[in-house]
Amino acid sequence: HCIGPDDRNDDRIAARMIVEKCQSKDKIKVLTGDFTSRQLKGMIGCSEFFIGERTHSVIGAVSMKVPAISISHKNDYRTEGILGRMVGMKNNMYDVSYFGIDSLESSFDKAWNDRESFAAFLEKKIPEVIEQVNANRVLLKRLLCERGIAHE
Repeated sequence: HCIGPDDRNDDRIAARMIVEKCQSKDKIKVLTGDFTSRQLKGMIGCSEFFIGERTHSVIGAVSMKVPAISISHKNDYRTEGILGRMVGMKNNMYDVSYFGIDSLESSFDKAWNDRESFAAFLEKKIPEVIEQVNANRVLLKRLLCERGIAHE
């Protein structure tokens, strides 16, 4: 989801490193192109299930009503606020502070087994979130107009 500006922030490099550790490499395809956000979201939307560390990739998944797990840490206020509180997916957030293969596998298994009910939850929740975001957009624009920063 992120391709730079340097190697440290290029997810394609991390993906290749992960694939090297996998047993079924032939079943994995790392996408190396420079995709637009619309293209990425479209690809994510075709998924049955999504696991992401980048907040906006998981936002893209749940906005397309794709069940997901967010891998993050408790101090990431964006993930906690947007995905945890606003979307209501606290049960599908894995905190890397407590990383262990058993706990990660357990979190994945639970989320995978609950994916259909989570998809049904997202079907109802996402329109509510969109409505809330639009209301906040209207309030922000009104505030900016009152301060002379923006115009109607």
